[in-house]
Amino acid sequence: MGLIINTLKDPSSIVYLTGASNYTWFHYQNGTKVLLAKSLSYFEKLLPEYVRIHKTALINPTFLETLQHPPGHKMAGSVVLNGGVVLPVSRRRWGQVVQLLESWCMAPSLSVQSTLPASNGQRAGRNRQRAQAQAGPTLNAPSLRIYAHFDDPAKGGVLEQVIKKGWPNHQLRFFANPYELTETLHQAPLSQLPTIILLDVRGAASSGLSLLRTLKSDKRLLSIPIVLFSDFAGDNDVALGYELGASSIIKKSATLSDFAPTVERICRYWLTMVSLPGQRVARSNNPWKPAEAAYRK
Repeated sequence: MGLIINTLKDPSSIVYLTGASNYTWFHYQNGTKVLLAKSLSYFEKLLPEYVRIHKTALINPTFLETLQHPPGHKMAGSVVLNGGVVLPVSRRRWGQVVQLLESWCMAPSLSVQSTLPASNGQRAGRNRQRAQAQAGPTLNAPSLRIYAHFDDPAKGGVLEQVIKKGWPNHQLRFFANPYELTETLHQAPLSQLPTIILLDVRGAASSGLSLLRTLKSDKRLLSIPIVLFSDFAGDNDVALGYELGASSIIKKSATLSDFAPTVERICRYWLTMVSLPGQRVARSNNPWKPAEAAYRK
């Protein structure tokens, strides 16, 4: 037990954990590794703020650099951690991982914690990591094409203000109705397809879900992330949205004052942290290879 306590005494320095059977490797920020004779599930319970991305991997979200969207249908996505470590995200966990990491990015006062008490130095380190994760977008980032359909003009205006202020080099285009958006996407050449689509959905029976179903039935559009702003009534509606191919489902704020910071956080997550289709990522094209190398060490 003493070895476990020593290993977890500074959880903010643990970048990720990898497991095999009843053994777990701890990978630290300074490059050191520690092997303990406990399963990965055991440490998952002790580190509730860490994210299980694969049956063999658990990551510290403070070290997340980018989230690489699956390059194609039935293909796995991956995460890139500080230092260039690339780990695969299992296909069946993808939606859950996106939600957890998105929630982490949006949390205004998050700190990575374990069941063990933290020292002042540990808390200070976590605060520095949190500040880095919440840093604003860089103006020299590549230009992205964003398509959006909002039934509420006021909330559409909020989105436009957020993009202009934080990401002025990105191209935001609004569509008055789902038909106009669908026709534009079907007729556009591959080089002019959007990088991400934002949709306002009024309930599970609205045209928004029909639009989502239509877009995801087109193989040319499968890799484009679609983010829904919804007022779904229950878990079944949310599950249906993900089954139809939504990349993220955001509960709509009741007021514009609440909606503005929500949109800013969502944009910061999707436009800054996530590796989107069409972006050039200076990493290996095969996300499995670095991960396998890490497991062999």
